[in-house]
Amino acid sequence: METKAFALQAMVLNGKLPECLEITRWLLQQRNSKGGFASTQATVVGISALARFAEALKMQNQTSRTEMRVEIYLNSNNFSEKPLHSYYIGQSNLTTLQEFFLLPNNTQEVYFKASGVGVVLAQLQWSYYVDHKNYSGTD
Repeated sequence: METKAFALQAMVLNGKLPECLEITRWLLQQRNSKGGFASTQATVVGISALARFAEALKMQNQTSRTEMRVEIYLNSNNFSEKPLHSYYIGQSNLTTLQEFFLLPNNTQEVYFKASGVGVVLAQLQWSYYVDHKNYSGTD
């Protein structure tokens, strides 16, 4: 994990932002539920690399515009239906975290649809509770 984080930092410093996306996605998938990584050192290195990448994207977006709409759909990729949530991301809220907290209990699939110009990061995180006293293990 740390090797990829150092590689991401080197690529950012060399201005290879498009090539950074694959490593960035991989790093984000390695994060735990609290946003960190497996160890304190890995968290420092990983967050530093992601922050450097985000800062480089922000600097790049100052010379270009970002205007995107991100829509979230549940249990169907039928994008003609009304989305559960819809967000507009533009220059005024580019670095603002857009979030929502609860999905319906029957959610099995989540789809993101993005349109417009720019780059946004969408991340889904979930947790659930199993009541072991009332769980038979056959469900």
